[in-house]
Amino acid sequence: MTHSFRIPPARYPALIILGAIDVMLLLIVLRFVLTLSSSPAEAWVGVMVTLGVSMLFSWFLLQQARSLVHVTETHLHVKVPIYGRRVALQDIDLAAVRIMSEDEAETWRLTWRTNGIGLPGYQVGWFSSRKGGKILAARTGGDVVLVPTSKRYTIMLSLQDPGAFVEHMHGLVRQ
Repeated sequence: MTHSFRIPPARYPALIILGAIDVMLLLIVLRFVLTLSSSPAEAWVGVMVTLGVSMLFSWFLLQQARSLVHVTETHLHVKVPIYGRRVALQDIDLAAVRIMSEDEAETWRLTWRTNGIGLPGYQVGWFSSRKGGKILAARTGGDVVLVPTSKRYTIMLSLQDPGAFVEHMHGLVRQ
């Protein structure tokens, strides 16, 4: 049986930044189109690259609101744009899954983004933390759930109902 837990949408600062980048990229495309007659090949390359990046940012804007965590009988599936991951439950320390306390917040603070998006109110991808080690983050604000794995990384999630997720994961230990 699959249980799904929603990751809340990104907060407004992140949405504004992603939207502003998208608008700027579209303005660059417009500039390339308007200058097409002076150097057609160069302009078309610029148009195609800029449109591709713009479409990627648009896709992030749309998909971030549909982010989920699915827990099946055998796997935890983090469904976020590009950085989604499926982890076998046997590779997760189910008893150690917990909501990060305020005391732990500074210890687990994300420091370096190694591959991902790090905006105020939206952090998704691979990071390192002050505590050390790799973090797969899907954070949009609010309470954060820590999911330790035996795969040399920890999963850090913002969830709409973190208590229900933790309770469900601890229930899997009892089964």
